Amino acid sequence: MYTVPLTDGMFTNNPDAIKSNNLPSLSAKNLNFNGTNIWLASSGTNGGLIKLNDDFSLNSNVQAVTGAKYVVSNPTNQVFLSLANGTPSLRFADNAGNLLFGAAKSFSSINLNVTDGKNTLALESDYVYAALSDAGVAKFDLSN
Repeated sequence: MYTVPLTDGMFTNNPDAIKSNNLPSLSAKNLNFNGTNIWLASSGTNGGLIKLNDDFSLNSNVQAVTGAKYVVSNPTNQVFLSLANGTPSLRFADNAGNLLFGAAKSFSSINLNVTDGKNTLALESDYVYAALSDAGVAKFDLSN
């Protein structure tokens, strides 16, 4: 992962100013900044839900999972989507990353045949919507 500084709104052309931080896993899927913390969904070995420091260095691997897909937040909640053998799993947390509702919830009744596509989340105050490839869209109630 690279950090490239801006000068007067423009990216620097000075290669010495570009900083690199190694990911603990294969690839970055998406980033989410909730106003306090930087969260990364990263897939492959040593991947999962990763908390980053302000300089994009590793803070902690919050939930290790190879099939990380997406992380999203609103002012009070955070939701992380991962896939294991075609079965989606959601991790519900507060914005500090503390688990809500116990462990991540696996939804074995939903089975995806297409697991290498783009899976995303949208979050509002009480609901999270998940784009689940060939399984369509699912809506989950956060108030229960």
